[in-house]
Amino acid sequence: MFWNGITKIEVLINNKNYDIIGYIKLTNFMKDWSIIILAAGKGTRLKSQEPKPLVKIEGEPLISNILNLSNILNIKEKYVIISEYTNKIKDFYPNYQYINTIPKGTADGVMACINKVKTRNVLIAQADDSFFYNKETLLRMIDIHEKYQGDFTVGLADIVKKLEYKSAVFNVNTHKLLGLNQENSSIPGEKVVCGLYAGKTEWIQSIFPLIEPNPKNGEYGIPSGFLLGIEKGDNILYCDIMEKEWFGINNLNELENAKIKFNRNKK
Repeated sequence: MFWNGITKIEVLINNKNYDIIGYIKLTNFMKDWSIIILAAGKGTRLKSQEPKPLVKIEGEPLISNILNLSNILNIKEKYVIISEYTNKIKDFYPNYQYINTIPKGTADGVMACINKVKTRNVLIAQADDSFFYNKETLLRMIDIHEKYQGDFTVGLADIVKKLEYKSAVFNVNTHKLLGLNQENSSIPGEKVVCGLYAGKTEWIQSIFPLIEPNPKNGEYGIPSGFLLGIEKGDNILYCDIMEKEWFGINNLNELENAKIKFNRNKK
């Protein structure tokens, strides 16, 4: 039984179990899944000559990890949302379906290609948030979404660092969405939305067109979409993203800290 609202499901995944399943079963597991990778951001705050998805950490572009994971998991359809600022991504990674647009927010980017998706479910990943994801991060999201029949599943992380940029913070107890700059939040239930989602394709197609633009910047954000789902009483789930699996990169300082984290995780 699920109550109307956002539901936390604890799922433990033994990494070796997925290895034992083997390639054939993993392929069958992923047959109903596509992925939309949002990679249209210019990245002005990073002061780089490269567009944000191609900014590098230890020689690897930010977008490279999520592209590699989509191949490892044999995801059927792989869409990358790009813009005039990030069009050169196609030159480095040619074997993907690219949608060239200038999205007004993350939900608008998804809407640019959601009607092309043929699978029952779709992962959505923001390229600049995905550098620290691993195979188990995506499998955990998918496992929760499928096992508990979610309409939409949101990746949320504990607030363990100062949010230098106005990140989307969601309180899982009050269902309030906030934009905050804070450190180690002591308010019960507050977690940061970390750019990874799983949803039923038909649900996204029906809900996202109803999203209203943010009155401050005119953008259509994905968090506004899952709030609509909560209000409707749809089955909105959330998946905990571990501290080692995510790091928001929105400015030069955060980029340098991400490099430190990357080297620390390698040890």
